[in-house]
Amino acid sequence: MEAIAAAGMEGLTLDQMIAAAAGEGYEVKRNTLRSQVWASKEAGDLTQIEPGRYRSSAIDGFAGVLVLDDNDEDAGKGYETGPRETFTADLDDEIPF
Repeated sequence: MEAIAAAGMEGLTLDQMIAAAAGEGYEVKRNTLRSQVWASKEAGDLTQIEPGRYRSSAIDGFAGVLVLDDNDEDAGKGYETGPRETFTADLDDEIPF
């Protein structure tokens, strides 16, 4: 997660995440990483910025991205909103490689 956060707005691909882990002396299996990325995305810790590329969701708050829920008093006032997805697609459709 530190490497993903350090990548900033650009984020990392799965291959880059595996390389970052290897650079720290860890061997990460691709399927394990895919599972962890999916769980982190579901938990709101990661944001998918394009197919196969993720960034830390904590960065969204520093990038001028304001995420509002429907009950927020500022909803509908023209603010840019962050991604809101329904996770109904198959894992392979969400994380192509």
